[in-house]
Amino acid sequence: MPYKDAEKKRAYHKEYYLKRCVKGICRRCGNLVESEGYKTCECCRERDRLSHNRKGICPTCHKPFESVQFKTCDSCREKGRVRGHVYRNMNKEKIRIGIYKCRDANRERYDEYQREWVKANHEKVRATDKRWSVKHPDAVRRKRHNRRTRITGNGGTYTLKELNAQFEKQEGFCYYCGELLYASFDKEVHVDHMIPLSRGGSNSIENIVLSCATCNLEKNTKTSDEYLKLKKETQTDVQTQF
Repeated sequence: MPYKDAEKKRAYHKEYYLKRCVKGICRRCGNLVESEGYKTCECCRERDRLSHNRKGICPTCHKPFESVQFKTCDSCREKGRVRGHVYRNMNKEKIRIGIYKCRDANRERYDEYQREWVKANHEKVRATDKRWSVKHPDAVRRKRHNRRTRITGNGGTYTLKELNAQFEKQEGFCYYCGELLYASFDKEVHVDHMIPLSRGGSNSIENIVLSCATCNLEKNTKTSDEYLKLKKETQTDVQTQF
């Protein structure tokens, strides 16, 4: 606000400064602020505490309430929970995309948070992983094979869809002995590499067959051709003895 008189201009700027300085006049009521570090007086700060603290007036509905844990009354919290539930159900895809974008934009921060959380909740993570492994043995096998492939550097990966296609191709029978496998993957159905990873075989679906536990454990580090030849010779010896 311009002033032609220099004295009035100085007075205006002095009042402007006092209203906005740390120690001076309260921004709200205009009273003198006695304590340093505040821009409002004690009365205004107390009024703010009563309207926003845990025991006083609800800042949403402005009704008095008593609580030692929450900042709003029970009615407003319940309404907020209902609104949040309805919004999340109607915007699941939007929320999911937003979470992914935030995570990608803050990848280093997110990874650091994950590492700290896992470190602080080690037992909880182990229990959760154990329950998940029991429910998804096929995914566990695929994960282990992919990890071994990365370590050995053989290359190749496969998916559960490709495993199901291989199961249909074998018509549900073991690749080596012809024993009927279960209708779905479980701990008795083994994913076997025709050329073992330890001997340079890839982890692609072209190198994978499904077998029973007995054949896969007997095969060990042999190739499929070597194991089938050995199995045939063993059967021939048994027939010769009888």
